[in-house]
Amino acid sequence: MREKSISKRVTLSVTSAESAVMINGSQRGRPNTNSTRPLLILSLPPNRQNTRSKSPTKGRAPKRIYTGVMAGNLQDENGDIIIVEGSQRPRRPYIPSRRVMATLLRDPKIQEYDILALQELWRNPFTSTTHNPILYSFHLYFPKDSKEAPARVCFFVNRKLDPNSWRFTEHTRDLTILDITIQTPNANTISKIVIHNVYNPPKSSDHRESCLSYLRTVLTVYNGKEQIIIGDFNLHYELWGDPTTRTDPESDELIDIIEEFQLVSLLPAGIVIYDDKNRPERDIQDWARIDEKELRIYLVRELPTIRCPKTKSALDRYIGEIVAAIQIAINHSTLLKRWSLRARAGWSAECKEIHLEARRLKHQNSREHTEQSWEAYRIARNRKGRVIRRALLQGHRE
Repeated sequence: MREKSISKRVTLSVTSAESAVMINGSQRGRPNTNSTRPLLILSLPPNRQNTRSKSPTKGRAPKRIYTGVMAGNLQDENGDIIIVEGSQRPRRPYIPSRRVMATLLRDPKIQEYDILALQELWRNPFTSTTHNPILYSFHLYFPKDSKEAPARVCFFVNRKLDPNSWRFTEHTRDLTILDITIQTPNANTISKIVIHNVYNPPKSSDHRESCLSYLRTVLTVYNGKEQIIIGDFNLHYELWGDPTTRTDPESDELIDIIEEFQLVSLLPAGIVIYDDKNRPERDIQDWARIDEKELRIYLVRELPTIRCPKTKSALDRYIGEIVAAIQIAINHSTLLKRWSLRARAGWSAECKEIHLEARRLKHQNSREHTEQSWEAYRIARNRKGRVIRRALLQGHRE
């Protein structure tokens, strides 16, 4: 059994020159033999020292200590220097929103759009901005925010648009406005369109503040102009959901805003906005196991004869016959499978196979503890990560 590494706190009383040696030492944690400054060598009691790990992969090289801490943070209230051993450079956390934005913004079809309004976007942890791989083709308008209260809406405006024809206004970190002036080619008619990009945080958010009151304010300011509201309200109501959908009390305020400013919801009723893990089980087609021979047999048998319809009704009837024939062929040649609540889009037989192989090699390495078993497990583990990541990304795109 491997021992867990224990963080050690050592309090030293040193001079300013010695503290400079400790703080400004070699980046690799090695003593500088060419320096004439005094060196500090720390020793701990035997009962505080870690036992040597039995892993064949450790002990080959000294572990590098992360020294990216400012000098002011190395002292406590008494002015003593505190050294914490075992701290390493933190890994970058996995952020799904960043990968979704990377997939969306790198799609070549995105260049066909003039305006992109995004919500729940990824925020750079070091500066007030977001992921922007289309810098040379789109302007990014990101509201001012802080790390504690990040912005959750932004606009991407195509550089092909005249910069004098639109104006960006920041109301809050969850509500931004794009005022666009549209002029006809003959310059006889000028119209204005105001786009509101809104994010209403869910009730489970910390320090939640509803954006509906701010939305009502800006709608009043731009009253008389054509206004479009784009956003995520995190509210449930039967007007844009299923009749059996639970209704949030805050939805009534949104309905009042829609009626007051004579707005129309463009979201059809009954549409599934987000298919969460509580979706009911249902039968779906198992396209990976389709019987192509059976499919061809039924297509030849059921497809109507080729003809050239002369009227619109005849064309509609002919297309209906073709669609019905294809559906019959699919029903007879493709098996059904039960959708599991634990299923993940993109998970394939290859993912399952490499996952089982990596788990088998991990158990083997736990029993043998040899260089060969560790190397085999390491290669399988890395390959598993690449295969699963590529499969899930492809499933998300589809």
